[in-house]
Amino acid sequence: MQGIFNWQQPQWWSKVSFRSDTLAYQPTDDILIYVKPDISFNLTPHSLNINGDIQVPKARIALKSLPEQAVSVSSDAVIVDADNSTQNELDISTRLNLTLGDDVHFKGYGLETNLTGQMSIHQQQSDLLRAKGIIRLEDGTYQAYGQSLSISDGDLIFIDELDNPQLRLSATRDNINDNVVVGIRVTGRAKNPEIAIYSIPEMPQQEKFHYLLTGRAPNTDPNQDSSSVAAEAALSMALESRSGFTRKAGEKLGIQDLTLSTGSTENRSEVGLSGYITSDLMIRYGVGMFESVNTLTLKYRIHKNLYAEVISGKSNAFDILWSFDRD
Repeated sequence: MQGIFNWQQPQWWSKVSFRSDTLAYQPTDDILIYVKPDISFNLTPHSLNINGDIQVPKARIALKSLPEQAVSVSSDAVIVDADNSTQNELDISTRLNLTLGDDVHFKGYGLETNLTGQMSIHQQQSDLLRAKGIIRLEDGTYQAYGQSLSISDGDLIFIDELDNPQLRLSATRDNINDNVVVGIRVTGRAKNPEIAIYSIPEMPQQEKFHYLLTGRAPNTDPNQDSSSVAAEAALSMALESRSGFTRKAGEKLGIQDLTLSTGSTENRSEVGLSGYITSDLMIRYGVGMFESVNTLTLKYRIHKNLYAEVISGKSNAFDILWSFDRD
């Protein structure tokens, strides 16, 4: 760090530059970011200008949805304050160039993916932060209709609001029979995305749903009809829309991060209710949608990456699980 300070006149000023090798920044347990800053600060009695470059070679970010009662301020809002003291506040202007390296991993809002790309972040006279740039989604998955879909192409496009980028995402289901491709396309803003199902070759919407939820053509499984598939899809969308209500109910019961979800395996579909009794103990109860088979799962974290899991249901199991990140 180096700088120049001039305090010998009423309109004093200072200029400070800050450059560093990789620094670790961890605002919460779920966010760890490594940054290499090269930033300059120009300060006067009435203004602060921040300019420079920030490289992010590595990051691990896990975000949860905002509470339902959270309301963001519109980018078009004008705040009027009758208190004249605000006229003496510092005007802050920012222009930073952000570059993501090849080891940035994001999880949240149904996404789990690596991020790469560049964007500029700017702010004029203490206005809202704005952004411009494109962030690529690579080697990721997207949760939709109770399925984990592989992202084949995806971008976050920033043209104004930092917290509400435009989405351009395609994700497909793996392991589909008949050489059929079925997936979703996500467009619109992050706060109000639009999801459309597509297929290659083109087929009726109900058949697309069937392939998306089961991986098979309609009428190929004698134990599952098209009406059950449609019901599962509708239930999945309904559960996703009520996630905030479920979370609040769990907090009243002393269960953190309580969520409702649907899922399919090769032989059955179920609705699952899961949450954390403590930070290390997860409980999940699954109810079969079209058969009377229920399962209870307890998963306990013994160490940082070591877990014990007990499953009780149609069959019982006890497993020791070890998780790790592969570079």
